[in-house]
Amino acid sequence: MRKRTAIVLGLGIAMVLAISFFILYPYVLMGPPLHLFSIQNRDGTDAHEVLVEIIDSEHQPIFTETIVVAPNEEISYPKPLWLKLTRSRGEYTFNVRVDNTFTETCTTEVDPWLEVLIALYARDPRSGEIRPLTITRVVV
Repeated sequence: MRKRTAIVLGLGIAMVLAISFFILYPYVLMGPPLHLFSIQNRDGTDAHEVLVEIIDSEHQPIFTETIVVAPNEEISYPKPLWLKLTRSRGEYTFNVRVDNTFTETCTTEVDPWLEVLIALYARDPRSGEIRPLTITRVVV
């Protein structure tokens, strides 16, 4: 009986270690998770009002907020815990509106090492023109 208990206990410890390894090892390799999204206002003179709406793959809104971003300010929103601990859970749509004028949409998967970057009045690296709203994905 004592031997069976020791075997069961050893198997339980081995399972906990194996599961912990597969959950924690990516964090050791890739570092801490990125934010859910960040907003960068690259306009040096004006504050801007940004409406961010995030819709899940079942068309349910999971985040809706209006944010005022000061000149040259960056605001980041962390991922909820359930998004940090899992791989992608379907596609999410980011609807972004700036000053009730410019609107852009980005549909992407969300995982711990992907962040959606919302840039206001950023310079396009190819054309050199300043774009009022740009949404990109940052992946580690």
